Amino acid sequence: MSEALIKASYFQGTINALAVLGSKRAEAERLLQAEIAATKAASRADWLPMTFDFKLTAVVHDLGGKDAVVALNRASFLAATDGPLLRPIVQGALRVFGVSPRAFVKMVGNAWEAGTRNAGAMSASFEDDHSAIVVLNGLHAELRWYEGFIGLLEGVYEITAHEGTATVTAHDGGATYEMRWRPRKGS
Repeated sequence: MSEALIKASYFQGTINALAVLGSKRAEAERLLQAEIAATKAASRADWLPMTFDFKLTAVVHDLGGKDAVVALNRASFLAATDGPLLRPIVQGALRVFGVSPRAFVKMVGNAWEAGTRNAGAMSASFEDDHSAIVVLNGLHAELRWYEGFIGLLEGVYEITAHEGTATVTAHDGGATYEMRWRPRKGS
C-alpha cells in the first residue's frame, strides 16, 4: 500500500494555526522541529507524509486536549478556504449550491481528493436539508485525529453563518461524521 500524503500547502497552513495553542505553541514547534523543517523546505505543490499531520495532532492533543485539536483544524480550514488549494472549490460550491453547509459538504470528496493522496476517500449523503453523513474510508488514524476533523466541519458552519453539531464514530479504516445545522440566529 502506498504512503498516505497531504498537500504541503495545507499542512503549512496547519502549522501556522499552531497559534491556537497560545503559550504552548513554542513547545509544539520544538516537538515538531523535523516536520516543520521539511514543510518549510517543500514547495506548496509538494506532497508530505500524512504521518506529519498525525504527529502534529498527537502533539497538539497532548499539549491542549481535544478542544485544541478541534480549534487547530478549524483555524487551519478557515485559512485554507482563502488559499490557492481550497479557494476555487469553495467559490465553486458557493456559486453552484449557495451559501449553506450542504453546499460545502457536497464538495467534501473533491476537496479531500485535492488535498490528499493514498488517504482513502471521503463521501457525503444527506438525510434532509439540515443534516449530512460524511464518511471517510481507507485512512487508518487514531481517534484524536478523526475527532480533530470536526474542526473543519465547524469551520463550514462558520463560513456559511450557520450553527450546528458534528459528531464522529471511528470504524476500522475510517470514520463517520454526523452533521446537523441551522441558520445562525440573526443571519
